[in-house]
Amino acid sequence: MFIITPRFAAIINPERAKNFILTLQNSLRYLNEKAILEQQVYLFNFDLDEGRYYFSMVGEEDAGFGEQEEQEALVPDRFLKPGVLPVRLNVEKVVMIPGEGVSSGKITIPFTPNGMMFSFEMVFISDDGSIFLLAGNSYSGRIRLFVSQDEENWRGLE
Repeated sequence: MFIITPRFAAIINPERAKNFILTLQNSLRYLNEKAILEQQVYLFNFDLDEGRYYFSMVGEEDAGFGEQEEQEALVPDRFLKPGVLPVRLNVEKVVMIPGEGVSSGKITIPFTPNGMMFSFEMVFISDDGSIFLLAGNSYSGRIRLFVSQDEENWRGLE
């Protein structure tokens, strides 16, 4: 019972998707600040097909998508752990600006000593119909989160 109950609760809890996106937003904000403060280039690596992500440094981009299910974060930081999308959340697309949106494959977003190198948008859809937009602006350095039910009436979540 103790093994099954937490997994079942994770599947039926609609707030899990929102909490995951908020955690991802905070991780990306932290990574951006870390890159600036430490004068180091860090990468956010996202496998859209498998719904897995991890953080690395330049030259270690492919090291985190190995065969092991649980891998340690390649960035030695206790706040930047690799993760997996919750069951109730799907990636609609990721757009690096300038560029076109992709919905499959692997994508890497660099964070440099000058801040985010590219603006980006990540669109996620929850099983309950909520649409989440995680947007990073390279000019302002802000990473904001928006939610909508119809892709027209967005409201900010902070």
